[in-house]
Amino acid sequence: MDNRFLSSIRRERLKVRMERLDAVATLFMIFWITVIFQGAIRKWLLPGFQILYFIQDVPIFIAYVYAIANGIIWYGGVFYFSIFFAFILFLQSALQVIFINYDMAAALIGLHHYLFYLPMIFLIPACMTHRNIQKFIRFNLLTILPMSMLAFMQVISPRNAWVNQTAAGDDVGQAFSVDGVLARSSGTFNFTLPFSVWCGIMVALVIGEWLTPPERRAFRSRAFLILNSVAMLITSATSGSRTAVFLVLLAVVGGFFAVLIRSNLTAIAGYASMLLILPLLVGLAYFLAPANLNTLANRFTEKSDQQEMTFRVQNMTVGFITDTQFSLLGKGIAANIPAAQAAANAFNSDPYRGADNFEYAEWDNIRAVQGLGTFVGTIVVLSRYVTSIIVLFAAYKAYALPGIASFTHAMPLAFTVVPTLAIGDMIHSAPVQAPQVLYCAAMICSALLYRREASASVPMPLTESTARV
Repeated sequence: MDNRFLSSIRRERLKVRMERLDAVATLFMIFWITVIFQGAIRKWLLPGFQILYFIQDVPIFIAYVYAIANGIIWYGGVFYFSIFFAFILFLQSALQVIFINYDMAAALIGLHHYLFYLPMIFLIPACMTHRNIQKFIRFNLLTILPMSMLAFMQVISPRNAWVNQTAAGDDVGQAFSVDGVLARSSGTFNFTLPFSVWCGIMVALVIGEWLTPPERRAFRSRAFLILNSVAMLITSATSGSRTAVFLVLLAVVGGFFAVLIRSNLTAIAGYASMLLILPLLVGLAYFLAPANLNTLANRFTEKSDQQEMTFRVQNMTVGFITDTQFSLLGKGIAANIPAAQAAANAFNSDPYRGADNFEYAEWDNIRAVQGLGTFVGTIVVLSRYVTSIIVLFAAYKAYALPGIASFTHAMPLAFTVVPTLAIGDMIHSAPVQAPQVLYCAAMICSALLYRREASASVPMPLTESTARV
């Protein structure tokens, strides 16, 4: 009798615990949906209403409060490093306000871009059970076909068409142009870069579904998976974005590494046969939008574009060392963040006092050193590199888990988000790009936390004998 009573109490506690985990996961899911569609609201419903740039902060703040109040936190090394990371950024921004007369409003925006989305990495893993991961995958697979149709309408429409309107109400913005003539697709996003990241993530999810045994897929329909595969590859090929093509190819490479890890000759042959279909899909994309494919091909093959790509990669990777001058405090934490300038303007102040003639770089890692100073900026850049390596290692561990615990989407996801995590526009465009990347990285970690239970239960600690992230 006593044993049955105690067992019922344990089951009830577990039920309550799971309900709270599901509630936090639902809040984060609402946040993800807001990130995907806030650009559509800003472009087509309320153009010029710039405060909507931060609309996704509402659901994620509620998720933070609910998760912390219920103790749903992953107290791993990432948590403690995040506390240290936040401390040094708060300290540096305070010193900038005091000693270089940096604008307070701009400093707060800078701290927001650097830190506000960081808790995702230690809160999402604590609530993202296998069931909640499946919900996330299922939702995103359902968005692929309508998003692809919207993106195709954008590339075949004139630049001044309604579907190519920007959030500022400027319907011929250069941001949506390929050689000043053809429109670049942005889907429901306000700009092409987050749409490129979205393309890479969706292709990674599709590849992960192909790697998953049919009985464990988010959708059992093979026809639906084929349609999503075709739609994403055509969408990426016609997007006019080299970044989209690059991230999609990295997802494909990640999938190939995944089948190699298993050393299953049948799986390797099956994946290789799928790769042989890619030229056919590129041909179909060319038939549908030949001008876009020709322009995109020129951006890869023309000598001037190749030199520009080489210059860009060099600056994004090592430019923070080669192209910056020594500075102890930097020019200001919100270096070249438009939202910070807007906040300062609202208070009739200038965040860049004393730096009027200073030219900020186009690339995030260089801007981090310019804005935060040599020491703190370098810590930020190196933290991004180390975190990227950790995510790749965690993806390998999550995929290599035995049986149904294996997260088959881990390797393609890691390969496609790590470039943005390491050298991409994560800080400058934090309200959109940081959530995309950190959400996927957090899901990879969650597969390790819940590795012994494929449906629910409580997260397992990361011990030395398994993995430490």
